[in-house]
Amino acid sequence: IPGTTTFTFANGTLAGTGALTVNGTFNWSAGLMTGAASTTLNGPFNLSGLPGINNSRVLNTTNVTTWTAGSGQGLWTGTGSIINNSGTWNATVDGGAIVNRYGGATNFNNSGTFKKSAGSGTTSVSIPFFNTGTVDAQSGTLNMSSSSYTQTAGTTKLTGGAFSSTTNINIQGGTLAGSGTVTGPVIVSGTGALSPGLSAG
Repeated sequence: IPGTTTFTFANGTLAGTGALTVNGTFNWSAGLMTGAASTTLNGPFNLSGLPGINNSRVLNTTNVTTWTAGSGQGLWTGTGSIINNSGTWNATVDGGAIVNRYGGATNFNNSGTFKKSAGSGTTSVSIPFFNTGTVDAQSGTLNMSSSSYTQTAGTTKLTGGAFSSTTNINIQGGTLAGSGTVTGPVIVSGTGALSPGLSAG
């Protein structure tokens, strides 16, 4: 799909074994991505409503993702689906959730930036989350409960928001930094570092 085209996915099913690359704007509010193939979004990605991804589908996001799903909405995943973010994934509201709805393995790999930038409430990610980039809690609470949060490089930081989990927050590399409240079991190991504040001091 060329960069001059806007692709709107509002219902139905996107399936098959061929790769789909969208270089323009991609709006996704409902419908299911399924099948052992990849969807690569190189343009702006607007995520809302309650869509789903399953059956070994891989979603690659390389540009700016704006997540506006409200309470009771979010993204359903499962059965081998993987989300790879190398761009900036921005949660702009409270109440959204990425959750394993379909069962089986699923995970979110962040090598870019994943941030909660607005809302005084909680935004949740409830699938295994692997960070080698930047996770930034700027507002409200970014909750990783039931997600087995693991960082092997990069930074998890609090710059105005809070960070929480009922499962282990594994800092195996990089830093856990910032000023704010971290609620949950934090395990620092390997080359990981706990670095309160954001300045060199």
